[in-house]
Amino acid sequence: PVCEVFNLHNMQQGKTMKKKFLIGTIALALFLATTAVATADTRVRLVFNAAEDFVQKPNLASVQGSFDDQANVFWGPSVEVVIDRLGFGMHSLVKFDRLPTGEDQQRYDWSLDWMGDFFAAYHLFGADTFIDPFFEVGFGNVGRVDIDDDQGRWIETSDGDWEYEYVFDPTTQPVSNLSLFAYVGAGVALNFDGLLLGARVNYRPMVIPVPATQFNDYPLTSFQVGLFAGVSLGGH
Repeated sequence: PVCEVFNLHNMQQGKTMKKKFLIGTIALALFLATTAVATADTRVRLVFNAAEDFVQKPNLASVQGSFDDQANVFWGPSVEVVIDRLGFGMHSLVKFDRLPTGEDQQRYDWSLDWMGDFFAAYHLFGADTFIDPFFEVGFGNVGRVDIDDDQGRWIETSDGDWEYEYVFDPTTQPVSNLSLFAYVGAGVALNFDGLLLGARVNYRPMVIPVPATQFNDYPLTSFQVGLFAGVSLGGH
């Protein structure tokens, strides 16, 4: 009975967290949209990111080697609304991994890692300058879901050959790792009349498990280096 009460309490806390997260997301989206319309001097930045994590403080050689390898790079878009010098936005990044299984090394176990966060940014010279140094602080979640082919099967083709058919059901794929994190970062963007190129470095002082859950912690490192390119819309 005690375990059942504890499990019920955890489920209720989880549902409450989901509701709060959904309400917060909707509120932030409405705030950004309303502010963008009501404020004349507002820019919306849409960029695509490539980000790599590092255990130790990265240097130029380690960053170049890691991005050349591309084995652990997160990819994805981000959006930011900049009002004068203050920005608000979100990042949404993913990474696919595969590990060979079986003696023939022809089958793979796939996993999908995601990393998403909401952030606030301060642009030292505003969003319209050619050289745009900025600072960021954000909070988000990172996790991993297994998307292997446990439901796959061998089928015979019309030519008499055998092929492996993959069956993917997203409702049955288990989340294996989940954590919350906070970060501070700094970067610089070059603004070529609305076209953006830039880089950022983030440091995560906090990585914690999700309360009221029993997921394994995600092996998140302390440092991240990101490169991005995109467009800046609006403003004068």
